[in-house]
Amino acid sequence: MTVNLLDRAARRLGPIARETWTEAYFLHVNGFYEVRIDITGVRDRVPIIKALIREVEKLLNQES
Repeated sequence: MTVNLLDRAARRLGPIARETWTEAYFLHVNGFYEVRIDITGVRDRVPIIKALIREVEKLLNQES
């Protein structure tokens, strides 16, 4: 149930949130639980996750 709610929220927040959610979930399942990817697979996804962090920082700075 929680995964479904997070997935819907990410879709509503836009393409950056959606892509980041997809990659983060992939890392969580395939990196943490299943250990199917190596460090290169993790590093390849870091820029995608950083993009969301930058977006959130922009939004927070607009509120100041």
